[in-house]
Parts: sequence; structure tokens; C-alpha cells
Amino acid sequence: MSELDLEMVGFFLEEVDELLIKWEGICLCLEKEVTTDHINSLSRIAHNIKGSSASVGLMKLSQFVHRVEDVIVEQKNSTQDLSVQTLRMLLAAHSQMVAWVDVLKAEPRSDYYPQTFMDEYFSALPKAAAGEASAAEAVEEHAATPASTSAVLESSLPTTENRPSTEVEAKKSKEEILRISTKKIDALINLIGELSIQQSILQNALENCGTKLQGQLIYSSLNLSHKITKEIYDTAFEFRMTPVGGIFQRLDRAIKDLSRSLGKDIDVEVSGHEIEIEKTILDKMLDPLTHIVRNSVDHGIEPREKRIEAGKAERGVISINVAKIEEGIEITVSDDGKGLSEKRILEKAIEKKLIAPTAVIPREEVYALIFIPGFSTAEAVTNVSGRGVGMDVVMRTIEEVNGKISIGSEEGKGTKFRITIPTSLSIVDSLVVAVNETQYVLPLSFIEEVISLSPSCSPKENKFLMKDKVIPYIHLGEVFNLALARPEHDYPVLVTKVNGRRLAIGVEAILGRHQSVVRDLNTCFDSSFAVSGGTILPNGEPGLILDISAIIQRFFKFLKTSGEAA
Repeated sequence: MSELDLEMVGFFLEEVDELLIKWEGICLCLEKEVTTDHINSLSRIAHNIKGSSASVGLMKLSQFVHRVEDVIVEQKNSTQDLSVQTLRMLLAAHSQMVAWVDVLKAEPRSDYYPQTFMDEYFSALPKAAAGEASAAEAVEEHAATPASTSAVLESSLPTTENRPSTEVEAKKSKEEILRISTKKIDALINLIGELSIQQSILQNALENCGTKLQGQLIYSSLNLSHKITKEIYDTAFEFRMTPVGGIFQRLDRAIKDLSRSLGKDIDVEVSGHEIEIEKTILDKMLDPLTHIVRNSVDHGIEPREKRIEAGKAERGVISINVAKIEEGIEITVSDDGKGLSEKRILEKAIEKKLIAPTAVIPREEVYALIFIPGFSTAEAVTNVSGRGVGMDVVMRTIEEVNGKISIGSEEGKGTKFRITIPTSLSIVDSLVVAVNETQYVLPLSFIEEVISLSPSCSPKENKFLMKDKVIPYIHLGEVFNLALARPEHDYPVLVTKVNGRRLAIGVEAILGRHQSVVRDLNTCFDSSFAVSGGTILPNGEPGLILDISAIIQRFFKFLKTSGEAA
């Protein structure tokens, strides 16, 4: 394949991503209502992918899509309703094409071919000849063979033999591709043009300085340049923003696939499609949200018979909502299932010796116990859940994007997960603090309260009393093993909170609030558990952004290993 061909393949793979998203969306709509418009739209997409893949030399992919297109065309010309098996084939074909595109992005010359899928859905399909059965008929004939839903779903996924090798996986490019509207590009070009004009004015004024008028011109031009520079940053920043609607579609698909395999009837309600968030955060949120909705399907929503016994509607409901809030955005995932058993969670926690039998714990903190690694109240281990693996990863991933997660539940009525995350990882609202002549940056989202403490009330034995509550305490200097002088004046204490756990952190001074532009650090900081990134401070010097979640986790681990009560 020539270099020109490879370039054309790259353009095709960028285009096909969007077409496959539309393919999946249409299939999900067809599950609710079969319309001529939906079938025609799917036919156009299939024809587009088939023709484009052939034009760039991807003949195997083109032939594959052609076989699937035959089924769609047959459905267009048929007076019969769209069968469940045909719809599942269309969804499974989507999964195969997504996997195929991933392989081609890594290695365009790959011999990848979804043979298992073809055997599953087209094994009974005769070779093309006049008078022989259509692809749709072949699919229906194959559907007559008894097979469990889970088997169909499993067989629709790429098999090990057809998946890209570890070597190919390693070759995958980490470069992100963003789709940006020409309107945003034009706005950026106009701003750069304005900045260029101001630079010319400033250059001319500097070359002819000496008069009061020229001095005023320099001052005015500098102010305008600062304003334009900020607008350029804001415009460029919007390039990374993307609507959350795309992730909703993937969650809807995950819920529908799993509910079918478990034999449950579940409706999905979503809102907030148009709200935008930085693509980096959105990509990281897919796995934790998928895990949460899978738990809702498996653990939350009861089987039809039990729902009827409980006086509920036969069909369960999972709602996914996104709303803008002051801290960024709030994502809620709720179900109308059986809810969490506070009693069962406490029993399991006592059994694992996580809490004392006589301990009195607020309900919020009881639910937070499910985020402890290895903690599970599932009575049986299944392919979906019950192994005590997952919710701790969910929490850790959310914390990585400076987010928070909380749980609300009512036994017999349902459960709600509330996730708060910033809209961007590039800018963080923070407090700049000082310890031993060094400045540090703490994200405001983790700071619950700031109080002033006198030297005579300095905490002892890593404990701090606030409002009749004992809160663990550490001085920030101890985190970095800095030499600390005994305080002579009142000093600030920051009460931080992450997922129900509080930690009071003492500092020498608070220097002010700051919007920190986050920068990645080089590998020399990889071993520092307390640092999540770097920034430039208001005085122009570099500063470290602290990882509050990691500090709290390390502190409580220390208390546990030292035998102290947390």
C-alpha cells in the first residue's frame, strides 16, 4: 500500500468514527420504534462506509459491510417487522466495525477479520447466486437455532484470535483527534490577526518612544494585547470541549446489552446531552460510569416477578442526568431498584473488621464503605459483578480528575450516585499556601473549611478537635519532610474532605486564591505521591499542585499500619 493510500486510509478512519456513532444511535432508536426514516438512514451509512472503504483499498471491510448492507436493504423492501435477531446483528456489526477500525488505526495492513461474527450470523448464508436466500432470510434461519442471549452477546465480540496483538496495541498512536467547527477556527484566526496588529503598533511606538503620546499608546496596546491573549486562550480551550451526549449513547447501549443478557426489562432516561466538558475528562469518565450502570442493572433493578410483588412497574428505570453547577458539572445515575441495604453493608464491614461492632456511623459514610477495595455485599459471584473489584477503581478514577462521588439510597426504592467533576483539567480553582518559604497549590474543590488556630491549641498526636468532632491532622510540612519551626502566631488549618474522609492540614500562611493552569510534570516527580501537577504562580515562579486524595489515602494507611484508630 503506497504512502498516498495510507494517507487516504487515515482520512477514511477519521470519517468512519462519526458514521459508526450515528449507526449505533439509529440502532438504539430502532429498539424503541422502527421507522422508515431510521432504516433509510442506516442504509445510507452502510452504503457510505462500504464505498469509502473500497475506495481506499480496504476491501475486506468493504465486503463485510456489503453483507450487512444486504440485510438492511432486504429490511427496507420487506413488509415484515424488524426482528430482534436482525437488530442484534446490526448492533453486533457495529461492535465489530469499531474493533476493526481500532486495529486499522494501529496497523492499516492488518489481516483482521471478524470470522466469529460471520459464523454466528451468516454461517447459513448461501453464496450470492440468482434465486438463493437473502441475507435477512439467512439470519432469521440461523436465529431458529436455540442460543442463550449471553452466548449471542459474547459471540458478537472480537475473539482473541481476531483481536490485535500486543505488538499492534503498542503501536497505537496516542495522538488525539478533535473535530473542531470552522466557526471556532475563524474566531481564533481573527484574534491572532488582532494580536498581530497590536504587536505592530507596540513595535512602532517603542521605536519612536520619547513623547507622552507614544507612552500612552504603548500602555494602551499592552492592555489590549493582554485582553486578546486571554480571548485566544479561551477560544483555543473550547476546542477540547465536547458534549456529553456521545457518552450517553454508549451507556445506553451497555445498559440495553446487559439487561437483555440478564432477562430484565429496563428503560433508560437521559438529560443534559448538550452540556460540554473537556474531552480528556469525558474519556476517563466512561469506564466508571459504565461500571455504575452495570451495577444498577445487575444489583439494583429487580427481576420482573419481584418488581410486581413489590408493587412496582414491570419495567425498571435507570436515569442518567447531567447539570451545570458552580464546581463544574454534576452527573447523577439513579435507578428505581431495591436500593442498598445499610444493615448488610454494616454487617459486612464488621465481618471484615473495618469498623467496630459498636460504632455509630452516618448513613453517607456507611454507603462510602463500598468504595473500599475488595468490599462487596453480593451474595454470589457472577460474570458481571460480586468479586469486590470495581467500585474502588471507580472512586480512584473520579479522584484522578479532581472529582467527588457520593451515594444516596433508600431500601426498596432505589439508589442514586452523584458525581461532581470539573469541566476542565486545564484550569483549577485553588488556594496558594506557604510552608517553609515554599509555595504549594491546593485545589479548592477538596477544601471544606478554613480555620485559624493559635499556637497554644496546636494538635497533638495527629488529632484535631473541631465542633466536637475529632478530625485527623497533619502539617503540610510533614508530608514533604520539611523542617518546621514552632509557630509564634495564629496559623491556618485547611479541613479537606474526599469521599467521606476528612483530614485537617496545617500550613504557615494562605497567600490567596488563584486559577491555576495545570501543567504535566516530568518523570522526576513520578515518585512523589502528593503531587498531581505543576503550575505557574502569580509571582511567575513554578508551583506544585497537591494531590489531596493521595495525601488522605496515605495518611489513613499510616494510621492503620501504626495501629491507631482512623
